[in-house]
Amino acid sequence: MIRTRSHSAQWLETFRRHVSNIPEVTDFFRIGGDQDYLLKIVARDMASYDHVYQRLIDKVELDSVTSYFTMEAIIENRGLPLRAG
Repeated sequence: MIRTRSHSAQWLETFRRHVSNIPEVTDFFRIGGDQDYLLKIVARDMASYDHVYQRLIDKVELDSVTSYFTMEAIIENRGLPLRAG
């Protein structure tokens, strides 16, 4: 979860380009609420996560970064029950 200080078009373009170049980021969303962005990062271990984190904060100024870690996937990538019609 990322909160930013800047919301200018130039900052956003730089941020999007920077995050898009980090291969461990598998999902990237702009969200509403107290936070501004949600990133899903897949890392092998804490050292790998820290490497991604250091890359993330290296190029852009962020207000805060809050991380949550999955300990077990109960349900993952469930399809949506869509009906025709």
